[in-house]
Amino acid sequence: MIISKSNLQVLLVTKNDKIPVLNNIHIRQDGTTIGSNGKTILAVSPVGEEVRATLRDRIGDDALLVDGVTVAEETAKDVLKNIPKDVQFKGLLEHCNVKVDGESERGVEFTMTDGKRPKVIKGKRWVRNYIQFEEVFGRVAKTRKAVQVVLNRRRLMSLLEAVDKACPDSSGNSAVYLEFSSENDIVVRSVNYTNGQRVMGVMQSYKGTEGQWLEETEWEKSLSRSVDSVKEDVQSVKVPKVSCKIPKAKQVGIGGYWEAEKNI
Repeated sequence: MIISKSNLQVLLVTKNDKIPVLNNIHIRQDGTTIGSNGKTILAVSPVGEEVRATLRDRIGDDALLVDGVTVAEETAKDVLKNIPKDVQFKGLLEHCNVKVDGESERGVEFTMTDGKRPKVIKGKRWVRNYIQFEEVFGRVAKTRKAVQVVLNRRRLMSLLEAVDKACPDSSGNSAVYLEFSSENDIVVRSVNYTNGQRVMGVMQSYKGTEGQWLEETEWEKSLSRSVDSVKEDVQSVKVPKVSCKIPKAKQVGIGGYWEAEKNI
């Protein structure tokens, strides 16, 4: 199964925990990746078929287990570190193929390329069941309130980072209090329990065309369904096509490695 560098970013919400399963990321059989720290869950959708078709003959595109595969955090970090940064081919090389290592009971194998030759990284996988993330997404889907606010992501991150630095919390609770105005602007409040100071931030939401709501896709709806039900209709989940042209691949030299044609 081909996944991208973006898929591996779910690592950022995993946690070294006394609950071992949280020290892993899960790759569902459709290529969706899941990460969790027990309080937060992050899912990233599968790679588009156009990219998979281009890379399939170069790094492979193996089928995962019926229930997907759960990869150890240390292995995922190693893979993420080794995926090359690709500006020349608009991110095409920032992908890898993941498959279960048939020679190892708990092994998993990742194959990537720098455009010249493939590179294989072998690591560990978690062989027990992953957390029941479908239940969480299902509960949220049924109970979430119709508050729709569109924000600039980077400005929001900068605001929350500033609040975190102004109100450090060694306990790890780091509570932040959110409210919304009648015009859907966001109000962020917190308190520094060491010195008693408080912070309060206000951030404008997008309005007009920029504030147009992002409609839910079939993939997002599928997150609340069990593995057994998803595997039956996973082919029907449409992934938006990438906007850039994908360079065509050609074989080079005796070794059969590949590079992407530059003038497309």
